[in-house]
Amino acid sequence: MKYLPLLILIIIGFNSFSQDYIYKLDSSRIEAKVLTVEPAFVRYKLFNSSDSSVYSISKDALVLIVYENRTFDLFPVKIPHSPKRTRERGSLKFVPPQNAIDLNLFEFFIGNLGVSYERKFKNKLGVRIPVNFNTSRSPKISGFQKLWATGISLNYYPLKPSRLNFFFGPSFETGQYIKKMNFGYSNTQYNSLNDVIYNYVKFSMSSITSGLYIHLNPNINSIIYLGIPVWGNYSSWVKLGYQIGFQF
Repeated sequence: MKYLPLLILIIIGFNSFSQDYIYKLDSSRIEAKVLTVEPAFVRYKLFNSSDSSVYSISKDALVLIVYENRTFDLFPVKIPHSPKRTRERGSLKFVPPQNAIDLNLFEFFIGNLGVSYERKFKNKLGVRIPVNFNTSRSPKISGFQKLWATGISLNYYPLKPSRLNFFFGPSFETGQYIKKMNFGYSNTQYNSLNDVIYNYVKFSMSSITSGLYIHLNPNINSIIYLGIPVWGNYSSWVKLGYQIGFQF
């Protein structure tokens, strides 16, 4: 566009017109007889044509009209603006996935395999279902070992969706654990002996859980949580977990 005035001078200086020229945005040219220039349209007839039809064209499609008397009309070109990205707190607006499957890494330290599935609704309420299986029959923590467990948790996310969020809510868990009990005795005929008895106990408990939900990238998440028991025959144990998983 910066060479357009020079182009106009060249056209006017070296050409004698007997017709009008309409230059369009697509670089095409129409030889015409301009009839009227209206606020939004230009009406014209084709030059050297037996067709007497009157045509109209939008000004938005034009760059220039050069008239036979060497005057001209120059039309401003409208350059579309690219849409601005929506930003929140200095970052692009983040829309987290609604589903996640997580592996509880903390359970590995006590000989368990723990996985869970969470479904979120409108990024405010999450329903999580954990499943836990024992991978070693030998109790590792003070003679105590969970054999299997499952339950349900309701997680409320009070903050707007972001890569770091906070949640809290009630949870219920049920399952079975094994407890190792040692009985020692001695007498005059035998050396001291130790008998080990494994006691299998079913349990149920309710707790209030809170934690941090971290979106490491669009597909990987990390969760740190703490559960405070409020009811049940297993309620003396605080729930602690660190999970990492896949979200979709």
